[in-house]
Amino acid sequence: MLIGFVALAWPLLASLLVANVSATLGIYGLAILLDVALFALWLVLAIRYGQRAARGDLFEIPWVARATGTTIPK
Repeated sequence: MLIGFVALAWPLLASLLVANVSATLGIYGLAILLDVALFALWLVLAIRYGQRAARGDLFEIPWVARATGTTIPK
């Protein structure tokens, strides 16, 4: 949750530090581009995981396995 909050709040915090309107628009433009790129990455991963699950494969999502310390027995 903290990572999500920081991801949403960084453009606001950066724009508070800059008094230039053009720089503020640039910051928000960059934030939107990053959001679109991360959404596309998330969508590709979600589709791949969905396809694997539809085939009945057992698999681990790497970052979840690292965070929780769990693995699927092979």
